Amino acid sequence: MSAIGDTSINFSATIDKDGTGYCQIQAENEAAPTVEAVSAANHSFAMTANSPAKVTIGGLKASTAYRIYFVAKNSLGEAQAAVQSLAVTTAATERGR
Repeated sequence: MSAIGDTSINFSATIDKDGTGYCQIQAENEAAPTVEAVSAANHSFAMTANSPAKVTIGGLKASTAYRIYFVAKNSLGEAQAAVQSLAVTTAATERGR
């Protein structure tokens, strides 16, 4: 689930065990990062098992294609094997704003 604005994106992610989520956003045409690179990104958030964690990423450019990359680690520090991703495009800036 996601909500897309002109300079921000809201999305949610769910995992089956308590842990930490990590995300990285980059231009759609850039090479996909590794699990390690996403885990090292500066955007992390606590996650509770089977409860959606809501995340907001701001500071984006309007009318731009991005890809959000996501990795979760459980409370033992075990990371998922592969990076998950979601393609999004920010909305156009509304006139008069």
